[in-house]
Amino acid sequence: MKVDASWTPTFDDDYKNILSTDNRKLLTKQSMMNKANLSMYSKKLLERGCLVKNEHGGIEVNKILMPVPVGDIVEYTFTLDMKEN
Repeated sequence: MKVDASWTPTFDDDYKNILSTDNRKLLTKQSMMNKANLSMYSKKLLERGCLVKNEHGGIEVNKILMPVPVGDIVEYTFTLDMKEN
C-alpha cells in the first residue's frame, strides 16, 4: 500500500503501476520474497480484487482497501475472508 500511496508521476504520460519493474524489485528486496512468490501472490490478489487494473492497464491497490489518514492517525480495521472456490 505504501508504494501505491506514495506514487507520483514522473512524466506527463506516466500511469500508476505498482507492479512495474522498479516496484517489483523494491517489493522483493523489502519483503525478502523471491520473484516466483511475488508473481503468485500478485496473481491471487488480482483474482480476489485486492489489486485492480486501472484504465491504463497498470495495477494498483483497490481504493476500498486504502486507509484514509485523519490528521496524524491512520486507523484501519477489517476482516478479510478469502476462500478457495
